[in-house]
Amino acid sequence: MHKINNLLIIVLITHNSKDTIVKSIRSTSQINNSNFKITCADNYSTDDTVKIIKNYGGKVYLTRETNFGKLKQFIVSKATGEWVLVLDSDEEVTPELGSQISKVINSPESKFDGYRIPYRNYCLGKPVTHGGEHYSKLILFRRGKGRVDPAWIHEEVTVNGRVGELSGYMNHYSYRSIPQIFAKFTDYSGRMARKAAENGEKATLRNLFLHAPHMFWSRFVTSRGYKDGWRGLLLAAAFAYMEQMAYINLAFRRY
Repeated sequence: MHKINNLLIIVLITHNSKDTIVKSIRSTSQINNSNFKITCADNYSTDDTVKIIKNYGGKVYLTRETNFGKLKQFIVSKATGEWVLVLDSDEEVTPELGSQISKVINSPESKFDGYRIPYRNYCLGKPVTHGGEHYSKLILFRRGKGRVDPAWIHEEVTVNGRVGELSGYMNHYSYRSIPQIFAKFTDYSGRMARKAAENGEKATLRNLFLHAPHMFWSRFVTSRGYKDGWRGLLLAAAFAYMEQMAYINLAFRRY
């Protein structure tokens, strides 16, 4: 079996993540037959996040940067392993996914430089599979081959090479409670406004009054969010709220 020190580096960005970080870190034990370490960029958490990560042997870099893409690229640049896995603090590696990651990073014959991983999103304890919640992300790649774009929200990894796709799911506990969902989408609306401002976009009557209803219709009807029942309805409303607040923030320059 092909072995080098720190074959895999798991990178995280955190801010007051103590409620989810333990489950996330413990799930990385599903990645067996490999030598890996955890490296984290923390946005000056005021809870026990940093202590928890260090207790699990992780290395933490403190930073004031709040741009998601820049944060992830910063910590990716600190990685020293052959492979990098970008993991969020509310994500959980499933046993099937851990086994598949182990196989590809330990194989010297691997023909891909990056892998997309499918996500299973949870809303208030149950998985949701419609309304835009079924997707995959490129988060596993060879060090030096992948780069995270500097986006305020919905940052993506670009890989210079061939990209494959794994079938094992990453569990994502993105919507954990009503207050957490409200806080999340309020924060995201500010990020969307800043992104729009940087792109030269202006608030207009059209985007102030039509984009939110369009977002709700797109998620709940067009993308069949209704199949997830009241959870689908809740998420469609939350995304519409985010869209509405983004353009209100843009109009009043609150970002």
